Amino acid sequence: ERLLGISTSAAEQARVIGSVAIPPKSTVSFGQPNAEPGAGDASGPPVLLDQLNPDLVPATSADVTFHFERAGDLTFPVPVEACP
Repeated sequence: ERLLGISTSAAEQARVIGSVAIPPKSTVSFGQPNAEPGAGDASGPPVLLDQLNPDLVPATSADVTFHFERAGDLTFPVPVEACP
């Protein structure tokens, strides 16, 4: 499987940075809770949401649609957390 793109009404632009391959019968994850940006991973985040809706506040969520090569489109509520 491969992540082709993302979309959301919660940001002006949503983009995949680089390629995200997902091996069969596995999961992938990125980042660690409360980790410093770039800590332990010089490649940066695999996806970016630019110019977020200013109405988003911590403890809410935004629907984000992930566009996969084989699975098609899947929409998930993505939690909004406060920045440190």
